[in-house]
Amino acid sequence: MALGDFEYICTVEANGSIPVSKYKSKKTGLTVFLAAVDGPIVNGYFCLATEAHDDDGLPHTLEHLVFLGSEDYPYKGVLDLLANRCLASGTNAWTDTDNTCYTVTMAGSEGFCNLLPIYLDHVLYPTLPKSGYITEVHHIDENGEDAGVVYCEMQARQNTGESLTYLAMLRHMYPGCCGYKSETGGIIENIRSSTTHKKVCDYHKAFYRSENLCLIITGQAKPEDIFTQLKKFENKIISKNNTVSFTKPWQSQWIH
Repeated sequence: MALGDFEYICTVEANGSIPVSKYKSKKTGLTVFLAAVDGPIVNGYFCLATEAHDDDGLPHTLEHLVFLGSEDYPYKGVLDLLANRCLASGTNAWTDTDNTCYTVTMAGSEGFCNLLPIYLDHVLYPTLPKSGYITEVHHIDENGEDAGVVYCEMQARQNTGESLTYLAMLRHMYPGCCGYKSETGGIIENIRSSTTHKKVCDYHKAFYRSENLCLIITGQAKPEDIFTQLKKFENKIISKNNTVSFTKPWQSQWIH
C-alpha cells in the first residue's frame, strides 16, 4: 500500500510479534521504517550513514552543531523547547563509526507528528553558524586555554587506557583507506589545528541528504499522520533541489 509519494516495500516481524513496515519516497529517496510497538511511547531514530577518513571528528562535530538551529527555527534550544511541550524527554544523538543517529522519545503520537518536520529541518537544514562552531567545537578562552564543548569532551577521554588501546587496535585491524580506523569523535590535536567550520559545512552537504536519511519510528503512531507531515517536509526538500541526483555518500569527495 503506497502512502502518497512513499512506496510500500515490505513488512517483516521483529521478535516474532512486532510488524515492521518499510517505505521509500519516490521523489526524495527518504526511507521510513514503522514498527508497531504496543504502548503509548513513540520513539524516533533519524539515522544517516556517515564515515570519516581522518581524525578531524567531522561527524561528531556536526552532530553538536545541528542542535543550534535550523533554517525555519534559527535559534539554539528551540528544538528541545518544542519537544518538551510535546511531552518528550528532550532530544539526543550519537555518532558511531558508520552512522549518526538523532533520537527523540515522547508520550503520544500527536506530539511526535507535530515535532517530526521541525526535527528534520534541523537535521537536513541546520544553520551551522560560525559563532556556534567557535563555542561548541574549539576556541581559546580568556585564560589562554583550549576550550569548546567538543574539545573538552574528547580531551576527557582521548588519553584513557581504554581509548588508546581501542584506537590502536582499529589502526591495525583496518589498514589502508578505511573509515573504521578513524577516531570519529576527533583527536584534540586535529580539533585544534585542522578541523574547520568550512570542513563541517562541506561534510554536511556530502552526507546529510534525504536519500541517505532513514527514519525508524516505533510506537502506535498512525502511518497516515506521519506521511502527511513528511509530505509537507518533502515539498521543502524538492524546492531546495536536494535530490537532483541520488549521489551515494560513499561516492563523494570524502572517499580517496
